[in-house]
Amino acid sequence: MKPSSEEVQALRANPLLSGTFEKLNKGALRWSPQTIKSKFVQQEGFILQYFDSKGAANPNGAIDMRHVERVQTSVCPDAPDGAIDLRVVGTWGEARSYTFVPPSEQ
Repeated sequence: MKPSSEEVQALRANPLLSGTFEKLNKGALRWSPQTIKSKFVQQEGFILQYFDSKGAANPNGAIDMRHVERVQTSVCPDAPDGAIDLRVVGTWGEARSYTFVPPSEQ
């Protein structure tokens, strides 16, 4: 069932999730100061967008949460406690993992 325009407006006005997270760079195999970046993350509906900063106009990327296959404790070596992996399978059939550390764990 498609959300009503009022529901969409409410989600945009009150995102379910937002904050500054540490994100492992695409293709990085280990957690280190050289392989992570702080990203402002905001969820709107099923879309999780990440930006260089809170005031940035355009996202660096987005994750469609409907394509998340698995959420798990990170398997990345040296990742801090609380790090999570989102395993995403796109409509094109390729899979990618995103590793984040939530703000409360930093």
